[in-house]
Formats: sequence, structure tokens, C-alpha cells
Amino acid sequence: MTAVPVFAPGTRILVRDAEWMIRKVDRSSTGDQALTCIGLSQLVKDQEAIFLQELEDAIEVVDPNLTQLRPDSSSGFAAALLHMEAQLR
Repeated sequence: MTAVPVFAPGTRILVRDAEWMIRKVDRSSTGDQALTCIGLSQLVKDQEAIFLQELEDAIEVVDPNLTQLRPDSSSGFAAALLHMEAQLR
């Protein structure tokens, strides 16, 4: 028996060659998971989508350890502050 992955809000995933962030996880009528996501990749940026686990061939979790951090070179860290303010809203 294979383990069924359990997804959580905030997790970054790769579906259909695009990166998404899970906003909400619900159970579908079949008992699988329905993932409400927001697009992060350039092609799907800020687009909302719902992925049904039983219909998707591969949902790959992005390893946070592989995330590349980059310094904020804007004056007074304006870009970082703007990003954090947008996330809070």
C-alpha cells in the first residue's frame, strides 16, 4: 500500500510544470484532496486554481531546503517590506 501525501496550506507544489502555493485543502466527494492554489510561476502568477488529487498525474512538493535566498538591495529594504505587507493582507 502506497502512502497518500497529506498537503498543508503554505506548501509549494509543482503541478503541470508550474509552481503553485496551496491556500486551502478540502476533501472531495471521493475522499481525495482538493487543493486550492495560487500561482507562483511567471506564466500563472497570481492565478487561482483548484487541483483534484485523483485527476492529477503528479503533484510534486517543492523542497524548501532548495530555495535560493537573495539579498534585498532596495533602499531601506523597501522591496522586502512591500512583500511582507502584501503577504499580511
